[in-house]
Amino acid sequence: DAQAVALVLNAYARAGVFSADVFAHLSAVAQALPSTLFNAQAVANVANAFAKADVRDAALFARLAALVCDIDPADFNAQGVSSVLNAFAKLDAADPPAVRHLCRVAMRLPLADYSPQAVANILNALVKAEVADRELFQRLGAATIAMPAS
Repeated sequence: DAQAVALVLNAYARAGVFSADVFAHLSAVAQALPSTLFNAQAVANVANAFAKADVRDAALFARLAALVCDIDPADFNAQGVSSVLNAFAKLDAADPPAVRHLCRVAMRLPLADYSPQAVANILNALVKAEVADRELFQRLGAATIAMPAS
């Protein structure tokens, strides 16, 4: 399933062990899996593994972008939105419809769902993708102000 692919990819990426054959194989597996096997976390994990390993795979990222738009927005949390946006931005693979969709998803999330890391990653990813969503920037500002001082 998609989560298993993501787990193996992330293990390789974290270990700093890059194998072009392994990444190519798992990319093909991920692209062949039915979309029903993907949730927001699996998309984020697969995208992040490729970003962490600095592996550009246009076909895979096109598939992930399409999946992002098909996943129920309620399946996303702030960490998932930030992870996907950050991975796409890291590899200069931002897909405008997917980015717009993730911005809409981020607007609907409760302020308490945002961590400092999620806010920072979303802002950095949008700046890198040259997306100026003032309404979302204001929402992220409100989330930042709502964070407890600790």
